[in-house]
Amino acid sequence: MDYQEEINKLKADCLALEEQVKLLIKTELTLRRTQAELIQSKETIEEYSRTLEQKVEERTKECKISEKRFRDIVLNSADWIWEIDENGKFSYCSEKVKDILGYTSAEIVGKAFFDMSFPEKAQYAIQQFQHKVAERNPIKDMENWTLTKNGDVICLLTDGVPIIDDQGNFKGYRGINKDITYRKKAEELVRASELQYRRLFESATDGILILDYHTGYIHDINPSLSKITGYPKEEITGKKLWEIIFFETLRDPKTFFKGLQENEYVKYEDLSLKTKTGQTIDVEFVSNVYFEDKQKVIQCNLRDISERKHAESLNFEKESAEAANRAKSEFLSHMSHEIRTPMNAIIGFSELLVTSVKDEEERSQIEIILNNANKLLRIINDILDLSKIEAGELKIELAPVNINSIIKDVEAMFHTKIKEKGISFLIEKDNDIPAILILDEIRIRQVLINLISNAYKFTHEGHIKLSLNNTGKHEITGQMELTMSVEDTGIGIPSEQRELIFEAFKQQQGQNTKKYGGTGLGLTITKKLVEIMGGKITVSSTPGRGSIFTIVFSGIQVPHQEITDPDKAVFNPESILFEKAKILICDDNQVDRSLIMKMLKFSPLVFYEAENGKEAVKTAIQIQPDLILMDLIMPEMNGYDTVRILRKNKITMDIPIIAMSVSVPKTDDKDHFKSLFNDFLIKPFNLVNFFEMIKKYLKHKAVD
Repeated sequence: MDYQEEINKLKADCLALEEQVKLLIKTELTLRRTQAELIQSKETIEEYSRTLEQKVEERTKECKISEKRFRDIVLNSADWIWEIDENGKFSYCSEKVKDILGYTSAEIVGKAFFDMSFPEKAQYAIQQFQHKVAERNPIKDMENWTLTKNGDVICLLTDGVPIIDDQGNFKGYRGINKDITYRKKAEELVRASELQYRRLFESATDGILILDYHTGYIHDINPSLSKITGYPKEEITGKKLWEIIFFETLRDPKTFFKGLQENEYVKYEDLSLKTKTGQTIDVEFVSNVYFEDKQKVIQCNLRDISERKHAESLNFEKESAEAANRAKSEFLSHMSHEIRTPMNAIIGFSELLVTSVKDEEERSQIEIILNNANKLLRIINDILDLSKIEAGELKIELAPVNINSIIKDVEAMFHTKIKEKGISFLIEKDNDIPAILILDEIRIRQVLINLISNAYKFTHEGHIKLSLNNTGKHEITGQMELTMSVEDTGIGIPSEQRELIFEAFKQQQGQNTKKYGGTGLGLTITKKLVEIMGGKITVSSTPGRGSIFTIVFSGIQVPHQEITDPDKAVFNPESILFEKAKILICDDNQVDRSLIMKMLKFSPLVFYEAENGKEAVKTAIQIQPDLILMDLIMPEMNGYDTVRILRKNKITMDIPIIAMSVSVPKTDDKDHFKSLFNDFLIKPFNLVNFFEMIKKYLKHKAVD
């Protein structure tokens, strides 16, 4: 039994061993398959590794090529390539910046782009950048006015895209700057040219007609053409030339138009034009062919020469007289400039010397020079005023005037002279005359001075009396009648001479010219001024007993609110101290420039000089002065053309500019003059006028 159990046990063990052997064989087979698979996988991995290495090598080559391409683009680009962070500071900058701004890349990195912006444009640039950053928007066609290293102002066109990291965070912008300064200037010139053409077109005194070259349709007309023909613009534009029959002498308008097409320039000296009302007038006709917006057009200019034709029919003597009158006016204008220029220096330096010289005798001598210079200036002004009056150029400027102040000034002016002569100066004024009246202060003062000067000259004993009377008031309008008279106890005027004394360059017959002097213009100018102001002047006189000149002004307006002028104090140039500032003096006369600098020598001002307009433009752009004093008449470039250039430049367009001239500019276009200049000083100017003018534009303080 025991033996059998052992056998059975052995059999069981053999079976178990057999199973284990089978399992080992199966495991060995599995291991062999796995080993084969591993070998195959290894070969696959090695093959992939070789392929990957090849791709990496190829990609590396591509990156090197791409890097070289990018470097070549950056180094050779005409534009400046950059990167900035979210605060606007440069983290990268191509070396092209040196060609554009004058800075090296190292000098730019770390700075914010708006640090170099033109000061007046910096805030706008910052706001634009902050807006882009807030919305993470690309920067597209942003104009940025920037200062170069040497101080020039250029315009950069900026384009950029946002920089986003792997986590989606905004890190700044990457982009380019293109210098478009020349393009902006060209655009500005084009706009200016178009605006100038339109202004010339609209304001031209000639009638202008724009025709389509091919069809003959009327594109446009200017106001003068409507005025000449009588046709409103809407009745002409859009129609063909031959549908509006202008010219009586042209039988075939289509043939006429064909002639305009075939010839670039056509001129007719005398055509008869029939207006809408049927009136016939003479016109001069000129046509030109040119391109407008890439389209061929014909511009026709029509000038109404009816008056010229009528003038040609006048006699030769009248034409000669007009030519002589024009020559006289031109001569007077020229001589006024030539004389006033040195007079400005004489009076200006004399005033400076009077305030600085301590020796009484020397001061007295200088005062003699100054007084005689002012006398000479008054003679020049008389001649010029007469010329302006005869030419119809003298305009009356009405404004509220303190009549008491005028009387006080006139009395102070003659007080010493009349007292020295041993005669009395009396003033009578109605109490019901308002203190403030609407008058031309300069011309009223001139009239009174002329009349009192005349009375003083011919009165050797007795008195001179100035009277002002309220001789009437309109109850409805509130306007008053003012009568002014100057009475003297002088030599008197014979009855046959009373009208003669008002004629130019003529004096009372038998008058001792050497004793009494004068040009014979004072009373002439006085009469003409009174008449221009709407008044009437008369004279009554008894030889040996004296004369009375009486002026009556009707319709004088009285303002509702009266304002009194403060008393005028003696002016001392040292009483005004200007703060440090830069002044550019543009004048071809070196003496006048020197005079201005000496007038202001007590203040810490820095002066720059220019002899002509070209120098002034260059200097103004470089130094950006706080004030410019600009003479109007200069060689190479006059004051008007100079200021037009300065007003168009963004750097100089807002600088205050005071015009200086020996003659008042014509008042035909006051608005245009005011658009160029802030103020006007007439030469010769005195210390008070000069300081009062520049105090408006320079910071200053009063000094005890």
